Amino acid sequence: MKILIIEDDKGIIESFKLNFEVSWPEAEVLASQFGEEGIQLVDKEDPDLILIDLGLPDISGFEVIKAIRSFSRVPIIVVSVKQDEDDIVKALMYGADDYLTKPPKKMELLARIKTVFRRLDIDHSLSEAVHGPFHFNKSLNKLFFRDHEIRLTTTEGLILYHLTENMGKVVSYISLSKVIWGDDYPNSRNAIRIYISNLRHKLNDNAHNPKVIVSQSGVGYMVPRLEN
Repeated sequence: MKILIIEDDKGIIESFKLNFEVSWPEAEVLASQFGEEGIQLVDKEDPDLILIDLGLPDISGFEVIKAIRSFSRVPIIVVSVKQDEDDIVKALMYGADDYLTKPPKKMELLARIKTVFRRLDIDHSLSEAVHGPFHFNKSLNKLFFRDHEIRLTTTEGLILYHLTENMGKVVSYISLSKVIWGDDYPNSRNAIRIYISNLRHKLNDNAHNPKVIVSQSGVGYMVPRLEN
């Protein structure tokens, strides 16, 4: 496994490296303190995972994520001091798979990384699936919805796949949390709401009067039985 850290703080880079040396001694860890160099390393080294800060000295982490997503589906986890919901939403909209605030707890970081890889295992094992007007083309990242191709992050695809598998039924926040992270954890509802908002945007579903992903107040979400 090859992990790329894009982070301008040398102390944090060393902390991550030590964490991986103990937990995954077989992992090869690369690092860059600059966004542009980080993008080049992704293209050259083809890492299995990226940890990225948003506050980089040359270009913003948002731009780095956007650039990487133009040519790679490698899992990206943001680790940042930024805690505003707007920043989290923007990072996820640009293609990040998860978001942690600094300083991340050691076990939580490892758990999030393992969960990202678990999602990829599900993605890779997916056979072509059609649920009403939703056509997953052997990947959670690639969706055809009413003849329109839509690119999803792995997490977005996992959520939508779970919702469409249960089309016509309400899927609870707890059920969605377990599908995404393997467990229900504090603040998971807020994170799920952000993912749902992103999905509605990509599906052109009116956020004020949604017809594709419908909210069930205090319970969860449902995709009604839709015609093709």
